[in-house]
This record gives sequence, structure tokens and C-alpha cells, in this order.
Amino acid sequence: NQLLMQQLREKAALEYRRQHNIFEVGDKVAHPKFSNMNIYEICEIKGDLFTVFYDRKSHSFKSDVRHATDEEIKAGKRLEVNQ
Repeated sequence: NQLLMQQLREKAALEYRRQHNIFEVGDKVAHPKFSNMNIYEICEIKGDLFTVFYDRKSHSFKSDVRHATDEEIKAGKRLEVNQ
């Protein structure tokens, strides 16, 4: 029961961050301008600079990212999103 409540709180917090464009370390994000379709996990935030780790290196970029959707996380890649 406590595990379920914790999961519900985490899901609600994520939905709040998605709605208000707030990012935290550990959030899964997509960069709409990158030619690859990868989903990245934020490992560090400094101001508007996000750092992710992929391809055995860390990469930093400005805050042009958006939260990955549940469907994208499940698929493991960026999907076309109609805004």
C-alpha cells in the first residue's frame, strides 16, 4: 500500500513538472531539434544548461528540451508529437 502511494505521488509530481515545464535530474527528455530520436535522462542542471549522458559521454545543451511522454519512454525514442 505504501509503495502504491509513493508511485502515485511520483506520477503526480511528474505530471505537475510536465504541465509547468519544470525539469529535475532524472527526468526523461526529448530534444525536438536533434536529428536522432533518442530519449535522454537529465543527469545535471546548471541554470538553463542540461547535461545528459549518452554514447558513453556527457553532453550539455540549452533548455530546448521537452519532457518525454509516457509513450516515448515506453518506446525508448522520440515520437512525433502534434502540438
